[in-house]
Amino acid sequence: MAKMKVAKFDGEGILNFREVNIPKAEKGNQVVIKVIAAAICGTDLHILAIPQSHPCDVGTTIGHECIAEVFEVGPDVTEYKLGDRVAVDPIIPCGACKSCKDGSYNMCESLTALGVQVDGVFAPYCLTTADKLHRVSEKLPVKEAVFIEMLSCVMNGVKRLNMLPGKSVAVLGAGPIGLVFASVMRAFGAGKVIISDALDSRLDFARKNAAADLVVDVKKENLKERINEVLPAGVDIVIDTVGTLFKDTIEIAANEGQILLFGINDQYKNELMQYDITRKELTIVASYATHNSFPIAINMLTTGVIKLEPLLTHVFELKDLQKGIDVCNSGEGIKVAILMDEKI
Repeated sequence: MAKMKVAKFDGEGILNFREVNIPKAEKGNQVVIKVIAAAICGTDLHILAIPQSHPCDVGTTIGHECIAEVFEVGPDVTEYKLGDRVAVDPIIPCGACKSCKDGSYNMCESLTALGVQVDGVFAPYCLTTADKLHRVSEKLPVKEAVFIEMLSCVMNGVKRLNMLPGKSVAVLGAGPIGLVFASVMRAFGAGKVIISDALDSRLDFARKNAAADLVVDVKKENLKERINEVLPAGVDIVIDTVGTLFKDTIEIAANEGQILLFGINDQYKNELMQYDITRKELTIVASYATHNSFPIAINMLTTGVIKLEPLLTHVFELKDLQKGIDVCNSGEGIKVAILMDEKI
């Protein structure tokens, strides 16, 4: 049987390459995809962090963001043919719990995912199912297509907001997700876009490449004071992409403003003044992963509504995945792609 080398999570902080069999699409709606390029996500960094800050089954091939083509289909697959270009929704719901039956598959009580409990896409080939695939035009460059999964997560958050042209937006965190949120909000016609961070490399990148009117270095500047210089009444929409900045969102939000909690950190605890939320009549929503937003993301990228290629700062081969992870952890890289097949 043909073999391939894949990137395995082998315990806290341990990434190993192992040779395994190329999977086969032997059952029902199974599909084997040939990965063209995969992208490193914050989830991958948390899985490999010391201490580990995101769960992952030991021995799993990591990675869940990719652009690929159909390589082999199971006997029941009729909607895809070999060579079709696809993106993959990595979420695998049980289909039987209340959340799944209500249509909220990202809230599944027994949720699993590619690259976490199921072998993922830091591999030349990956086994998935036809219902998780989304067709992608050959006209969309790979350097844009690698953003599909990330953009679909962002758009799941945007769908929960009452975003209208002219509203002001503050994005807390200038990592890849924060920069994508800023680009999306600008495309939606935001009146002012503000980005904040504490890491010099990200701040420099945001100043040069982000769709922002104001970039705030929270190491040196008071976020609320800087925002009040341009928006004395506060910000209409505040987005925490970090997962630890809820208190800050409340402080800078305008009366009747909206707060989107997007970032995740299960170690974060903070005492909040509920009075401040009530007194301002704030609307607080949260967003988790992706939920029926892949088609939106694909269409936005394909039609050119949003251009994310400038955020792709580094490309590595699979054998150099650890280098890509190190670049991400250092803050030097914004979005890092792992090339499997063709040149970007």
